[in-house]
Amino acid sequence: MGDLEEIITDIVNSVDCLNCRGCCWFSIGEEHLLPFFGQQEINSLDTEEQKKLHKTSEGLFQAESITSKVKKGVRICAFLEEVSHKCSIYEKRPLDCLLWPFDVIRLKNRKQSSIYLSVVSNQMCPATKKGNLLLQDTGQRIIRRLEKLGFFEEIRNGKRHIWNQENFHRLLHSLDDYLQNKID
Repeated sequence: MGDLEEIITDIVNSVDCLNCRGCCWFSIGEEHLLPFFGQQEINSLDTEEQKKLHKTSEGLFQAESITSKVKKGVRICAFLEEVSHKCSIYEKRPLDCLLWPFDVIRLKNRKQSSIYLSVVSNQMCPATKKGNLLLQDTGQRIIRRLEKLGFFEEIRNGKRHIWNQENFHRLLHSLDDYLQNKID
């Protein structure tokens, strides 16, 4: 997934992240936003790391949350080393984390559901203040890489979680054609 990481760093670099420290912390009630893991990602974890996952009602695996020792009323990802704000599985982190601040979301309207690549608002990730044209171009590059990784096949087979749209998502690209095997 190395080249996917390079694409994302066009928008967000590690200096941005270490200065912000806003991700991986969740207010009570936001635990549903913790990252999900695909089977390949689970297999890369050792036995102790796998114990920090739970199986959802959908049959998918999601990171556990634990109570913050630093911030009151906050939950953190079980893989976050809270004081240093470093991820204990950074080299093996799941696609949900690797994609951040991008998300694959489900947009529901009255008659149908569509899947989109989105980017979170700059209130959630200050690095997304970059120009929309750069975000659009980066989004296209991410989509091409996700296809090569078999991501859309995992979605079609129900092996990958799709987030529901929330008020902090900005839509970039529809993925419906990719999910129907109509790739140009």
